[in-house]
Amino acid sequence: MHLIKENPAPLLISDTDAASLLSIGRSTFWREVKAGNLPQPIKIGGLTRWRVADLQQWVERQQPGSTPVRTQDAPLSAVILRRLDLLEWALKFMAEQVPDHLSRAQMCQRLRITSRTLTNRLRRGEVPQPGPDGRWLLEEVMEWERRT
Repeated sequence: MHLIKENPAPLLISDTDAASLLSIGRSTFWREVKAGNLPQPIKIGGLTRWRVADLQQWVERQQPGSTPVRTQDAPLSAVILRRLDLLEWALKFMAEQVPDHLSRAQMCQRLRITSRTLTNRLRRGEVPQPGPDGRWLLEEVMEWERRT
């Protein structure tokens, strides 16, 4: 969604955000609005916006299986479950992409220090020592960060 980060709970949202909130496409959203199946928008100047509360109330009023909005002939609940499956897959994929070892450059970036500063801190024993391969085990670095 394109919601403003500083305002985690906006009162009004655009058609794009409203469609995303309902897990449907924008054209499907507009078709259902025009058919009277979804709440009507309000106009503010040249802007068209939906009250989040109206959309939430609409969702709460829906009986299981009676949702008129469908995406690719699937009920909204099936679409939501599919999106949850995709989210779970994405999280697993991202976890696999995280390296289990950090290079010197990655360690410096993580600590926001220069290589020279890292060398000095290693000599003084202020940071974990790298392994024999010159890399840090990410799990050990994270544990050290929790303790400090």
